[in-house]
Amino acid sequence: MLLSLGVSLIINHHLSLHFYDMICVFGPIYAWWLFAFECFNGMMEKVKHNGHDGGQMEVTLLCNWVQMQLIYELLLSLPANAHE
Repeated sequence: MLLSLGVSLIINHHLSLHFYDMICVFGPIYAWWLFAFECFNGMMEKVKHNGHDGGQMEVTLLCNWVQMQLIYELLLSLPANAHE
């Protein structure tokens, strides 16, 4: 219906059209919605893996994750006036 009006939709708009049925079948949204975990898919897509296969991509993803965690911990450990 909206498409016939020339309204452009993204996937979240489409998914929202199914909420009523999904709530009736599966219960409250917070019990089954995995958006928080799906956000990591975008982060993982951005990791450069140079087309490696045979398990090397997993190692690359792990190294990237560890690197990001170390940077995060470093930022947390900086004093409040570190930018000065």
